[in-house]
Amino acid sequence: MTDETDKASDDRRDATERFIPECGIKMLPKTGETGCLADEYIKEGIIPAKYGTDALHIASATVNDMDIIVSRNFGHTVKRKTMVMTESVNKRNGYKKAEMYSPSEVTER
Repeated sequence: MTDETDKASDDRRDATERFIPECGIKMLPKTGETGCLADEYIKEGIIPAKYGTDALHIASATVNDMDIIVSRNFGHTVKRKTMVMTESVNKRNGYKKAEMYSPSEVTER
């Protein structure tokens, strides 16, 4: 699936692989464009290089014109600093802002 799911436990990876098609979730491809934008997030110090998959997650959503990113990653994604700084990079590169929320912010549970 992705570098992220490759690191997950077998149980978590299996659950994710079942969940994605059940919910009709589309996997976004990694492209040169997403790679370049992710590299810029890293170069700007928004996401540490060792967490490049986090930068790719944000870049993929941005390049594919997604309105929001829902993540449980509070270390590098769902943070005010990340939202403000990626918005600046996105604007400079002709992309719109991608809002970032935790699952609890977008569900009614």
